[in-house]
Formats: sequence, C-alpha cells, structure tokens
Amino acid sequence: MLISDDPNEVLDHVDSLPDYADHIYDFKTLVVQSYIPGWSEDAYALMYRGQVVRSMASRRLLSWPDQNGSGILSETISKPSFFEKSVELLEALGWHGPANIEFRIDQRSGQPYFIEVNGRLWGTTAMAIAAGVNFPALCCQMAIEDGLRKELSFPAGVRMRFPFPLGIHHLAASSSKLSVGWQLFGPSMRCKSEFWWSDPIPGLLQLQDGIKSVRSGQSARALSPLSIN
Repeated sequence: MLISDDPNEVLDHVDSLPDYADHIYDFKTLVVQSYIPGWSEDAYALMYRGQVVRSMASRRLLSWPDQNGSGILSETISKPSFFEKSVELLEALGWHGPANIEFRIDQRSGQPYFIEVNGRLWGTTAMAIAAGVNFPALCCQMAIEDGLRKELSFPAGVRMRFPFPLGIHHLAASSSKLSVGWQLFGPSMRCKSEFWWSDPIPGLLQLQDGIKSVRSGQSARALSPLSIN
C-alpha cells in the first residue's frame, strides 16, 4: 500500500513492482484510488434471488495497513446511512448469496464513499458469527432448503479482534505499541478474539508466520492498491 501526493514517487513504486500475474496475484493490473482520510465501514448481506434475508454492519477500529487495510479490530454497528442503498444495489443486480459492501467514511464531512462489493464471505466473518449471524451456516442452510426466513436484526457493539498475523505487523509498525498491544492482545471481557485457547494451533501458526514476515521485512499484503492524495 502506497499513499502519496508525489507523482514521481508513485511512478517509482510502480516500476519497483514485479512483472508477474497468476490466478491469485496480479502485479500487472494496478488499482489507483483517491485517498479519503477517515475510516472504513462495511455492510454485509445474504441475498436470496435478489432479496435480502440476513444483514449486518461494522466499523473497522484498527486496520492493517493502518487506516485503509483489513480490519484487525472491528465492531458491529447499527445500520449506517448507506445500508439501504447497499441493499438496493444488490437487489438491482439480482444478487444471490453473501456480499460485503465496503465504504470509506470521510472524516472531514462524514460523507460515505463507495469502495467495492466483495461477492464472498469476508475476512471478519468470525465477528458476524460472534454476533449471532452465522453467515457460513446460513449459506449452507439456504442452499439445502432453497430459501430462508427474513431476519435482519443483529446486536450492535460486538467487538472482535484478529491478532494474527496482521496484528503483528500493525504492532511492529506502530509508534504507540503499548496502546495497540493492549487493544489487540490485552485481556478484555468486552472483546472477542479469533484466537481460541481451546484450539490454539491455527492461531499459533499464524503468529509464527507474522513474526517471520515482520523479521524478513515482507509486506503483510503482497497486492495492494495505490492511493493518491
């Protein structure tokens, strides 16, 4: 991820990228976006033949890369102003299945800016499950039963942290390590975690991967957009 208002710096960054593309990474196709100072909020929906049957919304409290990356500490929120427009978009497309609609909230004006629609289950799906909206199970149920009863309520204020491996990168790069470390790894009755002591092996392997990549100086995200001020 590069954020810059210097065209020469952007061109140098583009020249430094590998000339490589496969079915996962594509360094030949770049995404250039105007930078919106603020934070990210997401609407989530499960659609059945163009009709919403489940929904949720969240705000990213901590991200990596900082301010504009994947959520590593997120919280469910009451349906934001853009939620109904998000559902209208999916309805107009006749969407069937899960969708994540991402917005960037401009801290200067509060104006939401549409970023993208992800037609898949999202990285913070565990937070939805913790909030009582089990999207993976509901997708299976919808496929088996060919439909679902409409239920759009969900609790606001459910926090979830995703400490490994991206939290390790955030902590290593942060100038406020004590604050970030406490938010991501400190004990909390309020905040749930993707790391489970009852099943620690996946989390420990992710921790190992995060430490290795930080030590080697590798980016936590090999493919990132360019943002231009």
